[in-house]
Amino acid sequence: MAINPGKVVFCIFLVIILLSSFVCAKEIPLKGFQDGTVGQYVAYFQEAKQLSFEQAKKKFEQQQTKQGSSNSISLGIGTSPVWMMFSVNNGNKLSQPYFLSIETPWLDNIEAWIVRDNKLERHVIGGDAIPFYERPMQDRFFTFLHPFGVGITQVYIRVATDGPMAIPIRLIDEKSMQQRKIKTGYEYGFLYGVMFALALYNLVLFSIIKQKEYGL
Repeated sequence: MAINPGKVVFCIFLVIILLSSFVCAKEIPLKGFQDGTVGQYVAYFQEAKQLSFEQAKKKFEQQQTKQGSSNSISLGIGTSPVWMMFSVNNGNKLSQPYFLSIETPWLDNIEAWIVRDNKLERHVIGGDAIPFYERPMQDRFFTFLHPFGVGITQVYIRVATDGPMAIPIRLIDEKSMQQRKIKTGYEYGFLYGVMFALALYNLVLFSIIKQKEYGL
């Protein structure tokens, strides 16, 4: 029996559409989730013109988006603002607090909208252009703590910056965040210790040899 090439192409196209819909429907299961970047769960698109939250939300509902395929959404330098969305599934009986953090310190303007049961629960504003004391948490990253209620929660994020658009979104529970901060503190302590030791070494050489390059 002869195979119709047109039907084969149509079937392949249909399978791709179904797979794309499945990928877009992925949710982050909070049960057992402690710490991780969520780039592979993120749907995103870049603005052709500035959109309101409701306009962007409608575009996600119509699936006019791309799907993240790695831990971080990376879009290059000097690109248009990007909208991102991912869903969190809390199947437990109680709300679970998690930190949401975007671990790139130079992103200028970041906004997040938290939606559950089709109702806006929270709107958070931050980024490098915001004074330190006005940020949601006084941290070098855009970070805030949110208690995810039972059921499905959608997180929408808009990022605008003139620098490199590297956007690693981390979702982490309170215990893991505390351990991460302790580890980071030791790492920075070691780094600054090495820098101080090198500065002291050059200062001693300058005081003995009197060559200006060591002082400089």
